[in-house]
This record gives sequence, structure tokens and C-alpha cells, in this order.
Amino acid sequence: VMDSDHRERGFTAIDNPYFAVEIETTEQTVNYELPLAVEGYRIISDSGLPFGVAPGNHDYDAMWSVAQFPPNLAKSPRELTMTAEDLGILHIGGLDNFRFVFGEDSAFFKNKPWYIASNNGGANSAQRFSAGGYEFLHIALEMQAADDVLAWAASVIEANPGLPTIVTTHDYLNTAGERKPNPIVDLERVDAAYHNSAEEQWTKLISVHDQVFLVLCGHQHGQAVRVDDNQQGHKVYQVLADYQDRGQVGLDAGQPPSRYTGRPTGIGDGWLRLMRFDMGGEVPRIQVQTFSSHYGVLSGGLDSYADWYKGHEQPAMTDSEFYRADEFELELVDFRRRFGPPE
Repeated sequence: VMDSDHRERGFTAIDNPYFAVEIETTEQTVNYELPLAVEGYRIISDSGLPFGVAPGNHDYDAMWSVAQFPPNLAKSPRELTMTAEDLGILHIGGLDNFRFVFGEDSAFFKNKPWYIASNNGGANSAQRFSAGGYEFLHIALEMQAADDVLAWAASVIEANPGLPTIVTTHDYLNTAGERKPNPIVDLERVDAAYHNSAEEQWTKLISVHDQVFLVLCGHQHGQAVRVDDNQQGHKVYQVLADYQDRGQVGLDAGQPPSRYTGRPTGIGDGWLRLMRFDMGGEVPRIQVQTFSSHYGVLSGGLDSYADWYKGHEQPAMTDSEFYRADEFELELVDFRRRFGPPE
């Protein structure tokens, strides 16, 4: 399945047995997944909290295996590596379904005073919110955003001068803390005229605008943190958290591991990131914790946490390092100098 825009621009899809289920289009998306997303986000909306949503590859209308990057069918499944040469490359297109739920005219955002700007019908959006004595700007960007989207984001920052700014986008860091894509969903490699890599997003937008102090991302399965100086010499904290590949819940219920990878089927196990901003101290801090809504426990309180997940997320880490990767603090050492004292 391919969206009309990519078809008209000459792209060709091929069969790929390694992703047959992942890219299959069914009525479940419209009849079950989208209504469930509405139900979940309505809890946030009804609370009155400002929020934004950045679309990821599974939020697009179409995902297909690209003809110019075919999978290597000569290898056995157990020999495959996470490379384009072995598995091929998936590409994506179309955001009609996403915009139906999270677009600029959706019930979540229409006429909300804190929803201050949008682009591409709400595929990219900006919000303002107040907390801890500061007013913040948040910008949600589509996956590996194009030049026109980055230009729009820059215009939003310039229209809201002086606000500490958070950027959320789907694919930005890998689990080694590098600004490199998942090689089998590398949009820029397939369609460079319409996408920017993470490094290009850093060079063209994030490092240029001194208001951006925090970048949040997911997509690549695991966790990572990196801190870099921007062009003005100030810190930008970049944080990855993605738990979709976790499947202990399925194992608990007797679900067999994948026949290709030997791993559990990824359903997330209810894990999510909690970030508490403490802006009152001499040095502002962000306390980061990881919580499972299914198991009802923080990562640091689960004795089996490393046994369940470390092997396929961070095999080079020790158990204690793995625990620290999901429970830590970020010291915002130059935040006061950049944005002044809290009101």
C-alpha cells in the first residue's frame, strides 16, 4: 500500500516477508486504533492540560517496502542484521488519519488558546504553557521533517522570543545516543528532497535557535541521553525513550516469541517516561523516571527489570547502568543564564 503522492512521484513498493504484518493495512486502524487513541487522549484533554502530538511512522496512512532497497532473502532469519542490506527499507506517506484525530481543526485543539500554530494541517504544531514560574514553548514535528517544516518551526520560535523551547519529534537519537536513523526506516536516504536527517535537523534548526534547550524523541527501541552545546555555547539536552519493543506482558500470558528474532512480541508493557521539572532550586533540574501503567511500578522498583529488557535494548550495559538509564536527573546548568529567574 502506498499513498498517492509517492505513487505519482514514481516510487515503487515490493513484497517484503519480514514486514508483511507491520505494513499490512486493515480496517482495524479506523475502527479500533483511532477511536482508542481518541479515548486515551481525551483523558488529557478533559484535564485541561495543553499538549501536542508528533506523528511517527505508524501514524502515517501508508508504509511500504521500497523497491530500490530489497531484503536479502538468501539469509536465514537468525542471521539477519538490522541493516537496509538485510531487511530493506520501509517508507511512509500520508497523514489523513492522523490529522482526522490530531489535526488543527480537531476537537482536541480547535479554539484552544494555548494551541498557537500549526503546519501541514496539524501534522506539526506548537503550544504555549506555563509552569514553575516560566512560560514554555513546545513544538511537535513530523518524522524527519522537511526544510519547509523546519522553516515554519523557526518562524514559530522567532514569533515567541525568549521562551524556553522544547522540541518533540519521532526519530532523532539511536540507543547509542547518536543522531542517526533506524537504518530500515531511513526516510532521508529514500527521499532526501522531502526529509531531513536528525543531524540536519540539529544543524538547520535546533543548534541555531538558542531558545531550544530540550529535544524529546522515540522510535528507536530503548533509551539514551546526549548533551551538546548549540551555536551560542549553551546546552541542549536530547533524550530518547521508546519501549514499544518490550513484550514481557505477552510472555506472562503465554504468547510465544517471534519466530524471526526469538524476542517477545513488542506491545510496550505499559512503560512510559515521567519528567518532573523542578525550577525552584539554584540549578533547575528535570527528574526522569520510567513507569509501567500495567505493572504499576517504577523501573527502579522492579527487580527483574534488567533481566527482562536489557538484553535486547542495551546489551553492553551493566544492570546498574541500565537502571540509571531509566532513572536519572538532568541539571539545566545554564537555564537561568538563558531565561532568567522564575516569576
